[in-house]
Amino acid sequence: MDEDFYESTKIGLSYSTYLNSLTQKQLKSFDYIEVPFELMNFDSAVLPKISMKPIILHCASLSLGGYTPPAEKTRERIKYFVEKTNTPWIGEHLSYILAEKLDDQFYEPYSNEPYNIGYTVNPVMNSRSVENIINNIARNQDYFKTPLIVENSPQYFKLPGSDMSQSAFITSICKNSETKLLLDLTHLYISAQNFSFDPKMELSRLPLDRVVEVHISGLSGTGQIHWDNHATHAPEIIFELLEIVLKNANPRAITFEYNWTPDISWDKLYGEFSRVREMLIRH
Repeated sequence: MDEDFYESTKIGLSYSTYLNSLTQKQLKSFDYIEVPFELMNFDSAVLPKISMKPIILHCASLSLGGYTPPAEKTRERIKYFVEKTNTPWIGEHLSYILAEKLDDQFYEPYSNEPYNIGYTVNPVMNSRSVENIINNIARNQDYFKTPLIVENSPQYFKLPGSDMSQSAFITSICKNSETKLLLDLTHLYISAQNFSFDPKMELSRLPLDRVVEVHISGLSGTGQIHWDNHATHAPEIIFELLEIVLKNANPRAITFEYNWTPDISWDKLYGEFSRVREMLIRH
């Protein structure tokens, strides 16, 4: 990866079969493709399909919030794709997951993805967890060498043993380490909806100077529960939150995560690209 590529903020799109339908002119409308390690590891045909663009590697397999590390073969495969993609950093969820899946062939059709890692779960938020996560990040950073940035997970339920808000939890991790952030604005808004707090106020409490990448996606809700939905466009509030971020930070990448459907509206997506580019010019 040419380091100069990310000197100014770039706009990208998460990989899905949707990209196969785009023309060369449409492909030129965004700057890079973000792709999950898990998908490339499952399907060897993915990497050649996206070689026309710079690639950012996303990941949900390191279980940074857990006390059981992933299998060494998993880290070896991640390192292989780090080198293959020449990614500028590895975006990893600040969560815990199963160390290994019981069935690698499990298919979850609603997400339009031929693999499933299960739900990433926000870790218990207390000082012991902060220390554990800092150690996990440092150990993996030494192994991969490529920068590792961490993504805030959505909060769906109160975790017993937590005595911090998520903003305080993330701030503590950053204060006691050199950790950089992948700020998912939709995850932040989902948490705000599920726990009835002001997302703009919570955003102001985060260490925005550590933000390297921003995620934008849609969401769904039934009653008082909201969750990720990468098959719908982001609501207006997400762009309002992005405006706040750009006033206080200089992210190197803004990724639209619309990777659960091949039916995203191109006209609407192009309008969102244009809107974000105008925001970047203003700031």
